[in-house]
Amino acid sequence: MSELPDDPAVNADMESVDKHWTKHIHTAWMLYAAGTTLIGTISASSSWKKSNTRMAKPAQLLLIFNAIVCVLLTAYKFTSKHIGPLFVLQCLSHYGFFLAFIVLVEYNENAKVREAGRKILKRLTPFHALYGFVILFGYFKKSRCSE
Repeated sequence: MSELPDDPAVNADMESVDKHWTKHIHTAWMLYAAGTTLIGTISASSSWKKSNTRMAKPAQLLLIFNAIVCVLLTAYKFTSKHIGPLFVLQCLSHYGFFLAFIVLVEYNENAKVREAGRKILKRLTPFHALYGFVILFGYFKKSRCSE
């Protein structure tokens, strides 16, 4: 993965930004926003438990998946900022939207929506493996920055 710059001036500048008092306010706000998003997402997931619709269980799992990605993104903000983990998290975020489409079509209460979307979903099936490939290839082969 990419390393921190060897330039002492750049490292000193990065450290001074991290020590500035506004950085602490920014960090507190980031944690508050992530926490409220996480609580809201888990609460919405719990609400789906009470539903007896076809979409209830898949929607609940999708919300839990998105909550996990949110926690990982927040944790990433406190790491060394390597590009590889950011790439993986960005891909997982996009994959969440892909899964949302599948949940909305495949588990819809309306049979017409399910029937109309069946052909599309069948064509999209290879995208699961493609996402896995892109994540692994991008992380291991393309996440090395030298600039």
